[in-house]
Amino acid sequence: MNDLQIFIYSGAQLRTIQQPDGLWWVLRDVCEVLGLSTPAKVAERLDDDEKGVSLIHTPGGKQEMTIINEPGLYSVILRSDKPEAKAFKRWVVHEVLPSIRKNGSYGMNTEALQELAEINRQLEQYRQRYESVDKEVAQARKQLTLARASYDGMCKARSLWLQTIRYQEVRRDAILKSLTDGVVPV
Repeated sequence: MNDLQIFIYSGAQLRTIQQPDGLWWVLRDVCEVLGLSTPAKVAERLDDDEKGVSLIHTPGGKQEMTIINEPGLYSVILRSDKPEAKAFKRWVVHEVLPSIRKNGSYGMNTEALQELAEINRQLEQYRQRYESVDKEVAQARKQLTLARASYDGMCKARSLWLQTIRYQEVRRDAILKSLTDGVVPV
């Protein structure tokens, strides 16, 4: 299943993954919201059945990240003495989980979230192409005297991919901002 959903809490992005056994939360995001600086230490205190690992799309590409299930989320919240934990627990227990149980999702603006997911998929494709072109540029640079025309063409393509990535990142950031502001960009 592994459907990535992004929730916004107090301006912070919380990535979740819907698994067959329920909703799993990216531990790093939960720790950030709770003001906990070392997710690895938090993960060590959890039982094995409360945590796992999943490949998550990040701006730098796919990365293995620790994820926690609902009982693991409660364990992290209940162990925290930080004041942020009480407000976060209330949001999770009173808004997010009841909405997921009732509607199958917790959504602020599903169209904007879907567009955000599509932009993230496109960004991943663009980055992969950029990396491929970048490798080609490095090889062409070695043979510059023999292939000057090819080198120039690849540099232009590389530049276009980088511009496309930056443009998409700006669009993504605008959508994220609109989600926290409650306004959907046109």
